Amino acid sequence: MRENHSLPFTKLLCPFNKNSTLFNLYKTCESGSGWSAYNGRCFRFFNFLHSWIDAEKQCLGYDGNLASVHSYEEYTFIQDLIKSHTQVCDGVSFMVFCSQEGTWLWSDGSKLNLEIWAPGEPNNYNRNENCIVMNYQCDNWNDYSCDVEKPFVCVKKWRNLTLHHLLIDGDSPQ
Repeated sequence: MRENHSLPFTKLLCPFNKNSTLFNLYKTCESGSGWSAYNGRCFRFFNFLHSWIDAEKQCLGYDGNLASVHSYEEYTFIQDLIKSHTQVCDGVSFMVFCSQEGTWLWSDGSKLNLEIWAPGEPNNYNRNENCIVMNYQCDNWNDYSCDVEKPFVCVKKWRNLTLHHLLIDGDSPQ
C-alpha cells in the first residue's frame, strides 16, 4: 500500500486484487484550525469577550453555535479545552449559553438534558438571567445576564466526509 492513514473512523473496503482501489472515508475537524474533535463535533474556545448574542453570531460565522453540553463527559472535555488555552484564576466564568424564559434551551435548539447548577441556581436574579455561565474549575453553572461579556466556546459538526483514493499495487512494498 502506498499510503497509510491513521485517522479513519469509517472504512469502505472493496474486494481487491492487484491494482485495486481502496476508499477510506472519515470525518474530522480542520487540522491546525484551533478546533478540537469530541464525540462527532468540533469545539473551539475563544478567549475574548462577547455578549451572548455577539458570541452566537461569531459561532454562526463558523457554521456552528455556542456550545451545547449533553453529557458530563462532554462537559469535562470542554473544561479541559478551556484549561488548555488560558491561564486564569478560580472564579472566572467562561462559557455563555442560552435559554428561553422558563424553558432552558441551547442556542442550537436542543433541550437542556444535563443540569449542573450551583446551589440556589438558577435564581433569575433581577429577572434578567436568561443565559448560563460556567466556571471551568467548578462543577456547576449559574444563570446570568446575556448582556455580560464572557469568553465562549463554539461547536460545529465535523466537516463533510473526506474521500481518500488509495491505489493498491500488488508489486509495491508493504
